[in-house]
Amino acid sequence: MHWHLGVFGFLIQLWITPAFGVRYIFGYPQPQTQFLDWYEQYGYVFATALKYNCTQQYQNYLYGVGTSVDIKFTGFDEPVVQYGPGSNITIDFQGGGDAPSSVTEPVITCLFNYTSDYIKSSMSSAQVLLGLTPTIVALLGPSPTELSLLTVIARRPGLAILLALACPSVYLSRAFDSTSPLDILKERPGRLKQWRPKGWRKFGLVIFQYLVALGMLANVSVLYYQLGVRTICMFWSNATVVPLVWGMLVLPIHIAATVVFRLQARRAYSDESSLHALQSYSFKQWLKDSKKRVLELRKTEFVPAASQQNVFVYTYSESKVLICLNWLLTPSIIIHVIFGTLVLSSLTFIGPRDALEVIGRFMVSVLVCRALLMYEIAGVRDRYNSTDGGPVHILPFQEPDELISEEDDESKMKHVHVVEIARPSEAVGHY
Repeated sequence: MHWHLGVFGFLIQLWITPAFGVRYIFGYPQPQTQFLDWYEQYGYVFATALKYNCTQQYQNYLYGVGTSVDIKFTGFDEPVVQYGPGSNITIDFQGGGDAPSSVTEPVITCLFNYTSDYIKSSMSSAQVLLGLTPTIVALLGPSPTELSLLTVIARRPGLAILLALACPSVYLSRAFDSTSPLDILKERPGRLKQWRPKGWRKFGLVIFQYLVALGMLANVSVLYYQLGVRTICMFWSNATVVPLVWGMLVLPIHIAATVVFRLQARRAYSDESSLHALQSYSFKQWLKDSKKRVLELRKTEFVPAASQQNVFVYTYSESKVLICLNWLLTPSIIIHVIFGTLVLSSLTFIGPRDALEVIGRFMVSVLVCRALLMYEIAGVRDRYNSTDGGPVHILPFQEPDELISEEDDESKMKHVHVVEIARPSEAVGHY
């Protein structure tokens, strides 16, 4: 029971630590890389205003010490500010400034004063477009179940991590909707036969997959950097890492989803017997199998799923931990979409044409990564339903006393269902 609480704490910390850790470690120190580069559509307007009209504010941004102030609020009176050594910044509280934005708010306000209403209206349109981006990307992106299947069943966690980071949002299904993790592997009539590469084609395909995944990750990484230094996030104006924080927060969500998937199903090890697999699989046993798991990953990480040997999967009944984690996972995805909407809709100093380019680049990364993911899932489905010239052998769910001998402890069968798929000529569980 204690390890259950530990898992809960670990998953919650996965979400909290990146958000607040990055906020306080990288948010408050002034990067001084803002206002140096602009997006193309209206960049010349902002650069001209900064050069001829906002020189003093920009100099204060570069050299003023505005982060060493001590602010004391006394009731409804005006805040009392005690400046640190060398400070030359006056915080405009009436204009919405505060200690963290003490050096950025004056520059932003000055630029707005020398920007026409027409450009401001266009920037508002761009903010609307960018605010829709997290939802659009979430609809196009991979679901937590799909990436978890690539990690747990196909055993390609390295590729799964690259795809997760290259897709900055998570597909949002119906709230608290719990389905079997293996429904996606069900065969249907008329499905296109899966190509199974062999020899040098197999390794060439793996290299191609990783190059494409790395390319899409590089694409979104450049986007995070450009959005950070070319625009200003109005609710976190002193930081350049806000878009990056939004993009990185998908990783703990997918890790939590993988844990949820693993509590429902797992792939058998190559040297695992049916009798051993029928026994309960505890957390302690999972730790003991760490070395075996690493050895299995060496066999599968750099092999396309379609080229792997037959797959059979053990599914488990629902547990209280699984239900609770599922209930935590859905709100996490919703919060991530809301946070992304808040971040991107708060970006200013970007025009609608540039916003369309940003959305297009995000969509390209998501669609390409999803295509790679669906190819791998199709390969897992092919291996899962493989006949290879013979009928598929499926061991349906039976009562525990029908599956184990009388001398086995019946309690070991609690919450374990088994689905075995292999060729008739092979021993079940061996590759």
